[in-house]
Amino acid sequence: MNVADLIKHRSEVFSVTEETTVHDAARYLRDRKVRSAGVLGRDGRVVGVVSQSDISDRVAAENKCPAWMRVTEIMSRDW
Repeated sequence: MNVADLIKHRSEVFSVTEETTVHDAARYLRDRKVRSAGVLGRDGRVVGVVSQSDISDRVAAENKCPAWMRVTEIMSRDW
């Protein structure tokens, strides 16, 4: 399964840029009531996926500061 398979039936696709902070990504996911979003590189291509579990497992559980971290530090790349 690839990304196209996952999103082909969606009316809206959610994404953040690779420069987005983890804090802003968490608010973005919460505000849109979604569990994950694609991460877009500078060229507009998908370079990864950031999810609520990435945030809780790699930031909150390790007591790191989400305001200073970029989503590229915690996102999943192997999808």
